[in-house]
Amino acid sequence: MTDVKIMCRICQGETSHEQLYETQADGEEPESASIHSCKGCGRITVQHKVLDGNGGVSSITLYPPRVFRRFPPWMDELPHELPEYMREVYISLQADARRLAAMGIRAALERMMVERNGDRGSFAGNLNALEESGDISVAQKDLLSVVLDLGSAAIHRGFNPAYEDVVSALDVFEVLLQQVFVHRGRVESLKSRIPERPSNGGQ
Repeated sequence: MTDVKIMCRICQGETSHEQLYETQADGEEPESASIHSCKGCGRITVQHKVLDGNGGVSSITLYPPRVFRRFPPWMDELPHELPEYMREVYISLQADARRLAAMGIRAALERMMVERNGDRGSFAGNLNALEESGDISVAQKDLLSVVLDLGSAAIHRGFNPAYEDVVSALDVFEVLLQQVFVHRGRVESLKSRIPERPSNGGQ
């Protein structure tokens, strides 16, 4: 069978695939479908092409679709339904549903703030509570204000952000989640295992 280069959702890049099967349907909207096996990881991908009738290709779709990025294992350490929020954000980005992803990040951030300090009645109040509790710095509060406004603009102002902008907002939020729910607990556990300094003032 023919070898082709296509995106692999597992290898996270374009890799050589062995073509296992192909079929084509003619008509007003000719199309073809082929089954491929990645030579790197062995996973199966179905490639669907819409043909333009002149020997060219109008569009190509892969099934399952390319993964936006692998879901970090640490997210399963988050409390309550926050991992579900984040999985839905990842799925939205995978489907290039940027408005939905921005809204999802906003919703997850709001849920996280309420989880930490209760509902203070507004986004500004909830952000202030995070700062007062020591969870975030002034600089982080400014960044998170932008993340919240991105989601609000998608909901209320019809804004469709660029893919890269949504990813940037997600990166900022994930740093906060790790800092508050993951790193803090791990560092506290580490601290309990470090021997105390000797009483004579040595290291």
